[in-house]
Amino acid sequence: SQGLPKIIEETIKFTEMDWGLHFIGHFGELTTKNTEELDSTEGELSAGSLYHGPNTLVTDIHFNKENAFIQYAFETPLDENTTRIYLVNMRNCMLEPELDDRVRDINAQVADEDQEILENLWPVRTPDTMTRELLTTTDEMVVHYRKHLKKWDALGWRLDTKKLARTDGDVAYAIPCPARRESGNWILDEAPCIAG
Repeated sequence: SQGLPKIIEETIKFTEMDWGLHFIGHFGELTTKNTEELDSTEGELSAGSLYHGPNTLVTDIHFNKENAFIQYAFETPLDENTTRIYLVNMRNCMLEPELDDRVRDINAQVADEDQEILENLWPVRTPDTMTRELLTTTDEMVVHYRKHLKKWDALGWRLDTKKLARTDGDVAYAIPCPARRESGNWILDEAPCIAG
């Protein structure tokens, strides 16, 4: 929906952070009429993403030096197979009320394009190891994220969803929390986790 502008490879930059990584690069001009008011010129259009922790993704699109869309996606797992995503879309342009529907339509079109691909992926879950995936040099951010997940897994926080499924309907569990270490006065067992 943004007209697939071509990335200018020599402008790609990665910035590592304690809880994630930020990628940004400059692109050629937009080629779609959906965003013609934004007056993007080659070299000024930049876009990137960053992740913060295991469930927050930020996308920043700078159409030129003055105009940008910043989108925050917060993912909340509901169960092993269902994730709720909260999207907060910020912009400092196309602010006129009569453009609200148009901006919503642009975002919906991008989401629909992504959803069409994601709904047909197999297997549904990411493999346990990256050796079972075809990753290219352009997947550096994905590789970085997966390595971060492995570090968090090593802390022992990941729920053992297979064990939970075996006891589903028979056992009520409490979410693991630090307070459980301070007191033994708990009625419910802690939800089973995969040892780190």
